[in-house]
Amino acid sequence: MTTQPNFPAYPHPIQLVVCDLDGTLVQKDLTVSPTVIAVIKRINTTTPTKVVLATGRMFPSALPYAQLFELTNPIITYQGSTVHEIDHPPTYQRIFYNPVPLEIAKKLVAYCAENDIHINCYVNDILYSRPHELYVQEYKNTSSIEPSLTENLDSILTEAPPKLVVINNDPAVLEKMKAYLAETFGKEVISWCQSRHNFLEITAPHVSKWNAVSFLAQQWGIAPENILCLGDEENDLSMLTQAGLGIAMGNGPVAIQQQAKVIAPPISEDGNAQALAHYVLGTPLSAVLAKIEQETTAYVR
Repeated sequence: MTTQPNFPAYPHPIQLVVCDLDGTLVQKDLTVSPTVIAVIKRINTTTPTKVVLATGRMFPSALPYAQLFELTNPIITYQGSTVHEIDHPPTYQRIFYNPVPLEIAKKLVAYCAENDIHINCYVNDILYSRPHELYVQEYKNTSSIEPSLTENLDSILTEAPPKLVVINNDPAVLEKMKAYLAETFGKEVISWCQSRHNFLEITAPHVSKWNAVSFLAQQWGIAPENILCLGDEENDLSMLTQAGLGIAMGNGPVAIQQQAKVIAPPISEDGNAQALAHYVLGTPLSAVLAKIEQETTAYVR
């Protein structure tokens, strides 16, 4: 049964919508509900509000979703370390970049090799990984990206990468990795957060989705109170807590929901579309869909 939310009032107009992908717009099978697509396209075509995707995914993995929604605004990728323009293919100019320092990336790769910990590296929007039957396939299933496999990740690290990702299904291994990062480097040298229960994302210090959102908002002259951010996981917290209107998905961890200003119904109930219809289009989702259907029928006639 679909939840009918009682969304609290918000006094400021929304000029910028920022959406996470996985668990927020994108379902576990990597598809997007037709309802969500319809609502985002409606925002694009009938309002001045800008829509931006902000994801931990690499750029080639995020771009198809921007194209699905027919977006032209820049995409925030790699947890906020990179912003690409997408309205001038095929160059897709990178307009913001804050990578992991090369010498630190090499130390992390060496540590993971010594301790048999699986880690992904990203160089020039190519995913590199050591062979591992389980984790390589698991990442491929979540990103639709075919990795380049090598036993020597150090050899491909010829420039600073946007991020590194440790993958392990044992929580104790991820906690050990966090302890190593804290003791060896500290938060002033490197940043880390979990984007899934088994993904530990490692970036440069002060990299976050919100910092990348702020970069774009300043360019567009949009104040924080006019920004709506929608997310579901720990890596979304920076924007959920600092945007004027941070909305957590009901399918995300309770700890994340508790820090957001609003909780939307889960993705399985199109809670994302319900929230966007209410706060951006100013009408219930059912009314938005009815209007779209009416217009489509009239056009066909």
